[in-house]
Amino acid sequence: MFINNIYKIYLLSFLLSPLISYFTQTLFSYNSNSLFGVTSILLISLLPAKVKQRAGNRTSAIIVMLILGIYLFAWGYYNGSYETGGIKLILFNNRWIQSALILLIVYNTQFDVNAFRKVIVIGAITIVIAGIVSLIQIFIDPTLFVPL
Repeated sequence: MFINNIYKIYLLSFLLSPLISYFTQTLFSYNSNSLFGVTSILLISLLPAKVKQRAGNRTSAIIVMLILGIYLFAWGYYNGSYETGGIKLILFNNRWIQSALILLIVYNTQFDVNAFRKVIVIGAITIVIAGIVSLIQIFIDPTLFVPL
């Protein structure tokens, strides 16, 4: 049950990802894509060895994304991305592997009605804040919340 709550918090953090991305970029000069990638790899290691059967046929999409992610990883390694950016660049920033791991976490997390209500409220608040910030950037200060 504890692991399920950690997964829920992680998935709810995606709704706040614009704010998390801004703060990680400005305070730590760190790419938030790498942060979510590393976190998803760590959390997937907490999944039980036997993946639940309720995922059913949906796992075929995960397998396809993992194959594509591994292909892009190998392609980046072969073309010299490892020498220029290291393992962080070609593994932790690989959006296909991140998406497959996040889907695997979602398929193995049990949500209740309260979790869905939180998602709707947090999502609506994030959209309203993003709209206000966009209007401020358009009409008042184009450099608002732009990391310099």
